[in-house]
Order: sequence, then structure tokens, then C-alpha cells
Amino acid sequence: MQQRYLAVLVVAVSLLAITSCGVIGGSTSSTHWAYATLSSLNQVVSFQVDNGSGSLTLKATSTTGTAPAAFALHPSNQYAYTANAGDNTISLYRVNLVTGALAEVLPRIASGRNPTALAMDAAGSVLLCVNSGSNSVSVYSVSSSTGVLTAIGSPAATGNAPQGITVTGNFVYVTNANSASVSAYTVASGVLTPVGSFLTGNAPFAVAADPAGKFLYVANMLDSTVSGFTIDASTGSLKPQVLQFVGSGTHPSSLTVDPSGKYLYVSNLSSNNVSGYTIDATTGVPTQITSTTAGDSSPYAAGTAPVFVAADPSGKFIFAVNETSNNITGFKIDTTTGILTAAANSPTTAGTSPVSLVIMK
Repeated sequence: MQQRYLAVLVVAVSLLAITSCGVIGGSTSSTHWAYATLSSLNQVVSFQVDNGSGSLTLKATSTTGTAPAAFALHPSNQYAYTANAGDNTISLYRVNLVTGALAEVLPRIASGRNPTALAMDAAGSVLLCVNSGSNSVSVYSVSSSTGVLTAIGSPAATGNAPQGITVTGNFVYVTNANSASVSAYTVASGVLTPVGSFLTGNAPFAVAADPAGKFLYVANMLDSTVSGFTIDASTGSLKPQVLQFVGSGTHPSSLTVDPSGKYLYVSNLSSNNVSGYTIDATTGVPTQITSTTAGDSSPYAAGTAPVFVAADPSGKFIFAVNETSNNITGFKIDTTTGILTAAANSPTTAGTSPVSLVIMK
């Protein structure tokens, strides 16, 4: 997976085409679970997250298909899925809420070529898989009793080299790295209906919506910017914000909005840090966090090549997944200002080439 992101950077800089995500688990009520995919090892690792400190403790390791690029967790927390980019499959797992371990349910189901991202609707009835190599999104129905996937129709067409996906309400948004755009869809009974394509910056990789479904943000890797949009609540159409492009660190690769909807955090692959922003509640425009206290202003140091960032559902922590330093950096969120400080025992060793992280509600 590291090779995929680094190859994207090298090729894009050469002006060529780019190729290329409650119930408390654990033994006590003071912890919950998080899951990271290890692309080079074909594994998922389970971490116990301390509710008070944000400290991570590695508890279990599970086998995946080849080069797992993404992870998704069913809202019931009973089932989980990995997108295996190296063998074009999706793995299904049963989740042990006591030990955090994952038990794979075979056989794996076929995806499109090079599946890179997964998303699930709020009801857990539909799983969507972005296929970067076949420029499409596959849609699957999810059995509520077994978690088994069944393909719904033919994959929906996207732009070139789709990379990221998010679902908010009845709308689905997919970033197209080679098209400098976001594809928008409505989703009903597992059927995607195109809404339109909306221009972004160069090489849009990641996409995230605020919890209220009012605003959408896109990380533009080659521009080192973030695009902001307002979502039309009736149609899903996107309108660029007054300040559409906000500067970030170098080569932003992932972004997340905290559960309060007040803060946006962006991981910057090449500057090895996380940018933090406050979100204007009316316009949605992000403003980088600043402080007169030394070390409190954005950006915040992470490990090497922070390829992914995730917010804890509690709203107390965020975590940066560092692909090259093979660890995870945890931060505490000041809920009043959005300022980040180091979480307990951070960073935590993850294994070789961690590339995604999902945290249980």
C-alpha cells in the first residue's frame, strides 16, 4: 500500500496519470475496539482503546486477502469487512466483542479491480466498494443475520481512478483522482443514481462529510489543499463554499470531521503531520487552528507518512495511521478549541504498512 501512494506522488509530479472509514467491546466498559489494516502483511490488527486516555493496546491479529486497503464495520458491530486490493476481493468477518478478534467467513466475494475504499449506509443494509482499477463502485446487500454480501446489479460508473467514498444520509460521494472531481449519487434500495460530477483540486483522494450532512470536504493530494462544499439537502448536489480551497500540509491523503461537527482534521502524507481546522457552523468554511501558546497551533506532528486519519466516536481523540513508521499517533482533542495534544502512550506500534483505521462505536 505504501508503494501505491508513493507511486501516485511520483507519477503525478511527472504530469502523468495517477494510478493507483455505541456498543462497547473489550473485557470492561472502560475500553472499546479499533481495527487497522496492514497492507504488506495481509492482516488486520485489533486494538483496545482506553476510553479515558486514548491509549491503544494491540490485542489480536487476523488474516485478510492480499493487500487490504480498507476496513468497514457493520453498525451492529457483529460483522466487519476488508477490501483486498491485491486480489480483488472483500473479506467478511465475525467480530468477537470480548477479545476483539475477527473470524473470517469464507469464501471471499469478488469486487472490481483494485478495491481501495469501503463505506456502509447507516442502517447497515448496503456495503459500497470503490474499485480504483475499474472506475466503478460495487454495491452489495448485507444479510442482517449473517453479514453475507450479495451483489446488487452492475457496478456504478465513476470518474477516473476513484479513491475515497463517504455516505451521508441518502447521498454517496466518490473522489476521482485522475478526473479532479467528486461523483455524487443518491442511493435507494442499493441502487446508485448519478446526481452529477463536481470539480475539486488536483488528485482528490479522500472525502468526508460533517455529521449533520451539511458540508463535504475533499483532500486534494497534489494541490496540497482541501476543497469545501455545501450539500443540497434535497438533491445531494454540491455547491463550492465561499473559500473553496483551504491550504493544508504537503500532500493531504485523508481527512475526518469530529463527531461534534466543529473540527476538521487532515493527515498530510509528505509533511508528516495533521492539520486541524475549526468549521464555521453557517458557511462550513474551515479555518486553521491557531494559538498563542507554543505547540498548540496546527499542524501537529505525526509519524512518517500519515496516510489515514480517524476520529474516535467519543469525540475525545483522533488517530493518525503512519504507513512508513509503522505506528499510530493518538491525539486528545480539546473540545473547546480543537487543539490536539498527545494521547497516552502515543505512538503505538501497529505492524508493517498500516493504511486504514476504523473505530467501534
